[in-house]
Amino acid sequence: MMTASDNEKKGLDRYVKLDVLQKESNEGITFLWNSYFRNKPIITSVFPIQTWNNIKTKISQNCKAFVYPLPREEGYLSVFGQFQLEKNVLTFTFLSTIQSLGTLAVPFLVVEFFTEIADSKGLVLMRGEHKTDVISMAESRFMVNLWQTFLLDDSKQELMKQFNNKPAEFDFGKVVSALEAHLLQEASRK
Repeated sequence: MMTASDNEKKGLDRYVKLDVLQKESNEGITFLWNSYFRNKPIITSVFPIQTWNNIKTKISQNCKAFVYPLPREEGYLSVFGQFQLEKNVLTFTFLSTIQSLGTLAVPFLVVEFFTEIADSKGLVLMRGEHKTDVISMAESRFMVNLWQTFLLDDSKQELMKQFNNKPAEFDFGKVVSALEAHLLQEASRK
């Protein structure tokens, strides 16, 4: 249970005792991190520093923001994703909410990346909290996976660069086509 002093803590200290975590193996850290949030409406992941470094490199290449299609029964919802490098935070907000509320729009999914043990353990911990009345756990995971897919796949990353650098030439239909091709490819692997 979190206490008032926990709310004052920053970063990873809000969730774990770093000195204890430093003594764990990488497998132990992964188990503890995922287990801690298992019964909460939180998505988690642990990945190697090499992946994190690749992500940060790609983001710095003008891929901080993008519009993603979230599949629904009747088509797609447009979702605006934005990465804040200085905070290591990724947010997802429905484009319709941004259009109607502007700067007052609140994200439905906020994903934090913790790098406190990256140097010593070679791991980055991820924690994403979503509004359960707006989006499911599966959809939250889907959005984070979609973000990584578009960011780390060079052909899809070109669409992100176009969105950020040449918005007048950006075609959301190409994003939907890329997603549909990706989903077909994933389904064929199963």
